[in-house]
Amino acid sequence: MRHEFDVELRSAVARPKPATKPRLPPIRRTLVLAYQIADSMKGNGISSLKAFCRRAGITSARGSQIMALLNLSPAIQAEILLGDRRPLLKIAERQIRHIVQEALWTRQEELWRALMMRQGSRCLGARFGVLPSTMPKPPQLLSASMRC
Repeated sequence: MRHEFDVELRSAVARPKPATKPRLPPIRRTLVLAYQIADSMKGNGISSLKAFCRRAGITSARGSQIMALLNLSPAIQAEILLGDRRPLLKIAERQIRHIVQEALWTRQEELWRALMMRQGSRCLGARFGVLPSTMPKPPQLLSASMRC
């Protein structure tokens, strides 16, 4: 018994892969999300983060972690938002929680530099024209009259 089939042969040339967008660092996405949450809360008249989290379907603990990124110094935020994405791909939000808890921007920047050095990257340089000596001073936590 003999069977015959019509088979259409395709070219053996490899098809080019579709261009993929470069992956955004998770820490950059999270910082942008913090700004979006803040804007959404202002625009929709939501008075508390807890109410926003309930409406958005996330826990209030996670909402607090995300919003805490807004307490980073402006230089660190600029590095996250505008810096080279490759070294930032290695940094998770949980790795900078201890930096966010620091009240002084200068101390935050020291901790950030140490983290970036461990990641094998240079940071907070003249790329953005933001040097520690030219950055705005952090707000004083206590006025001179309130100090003990």
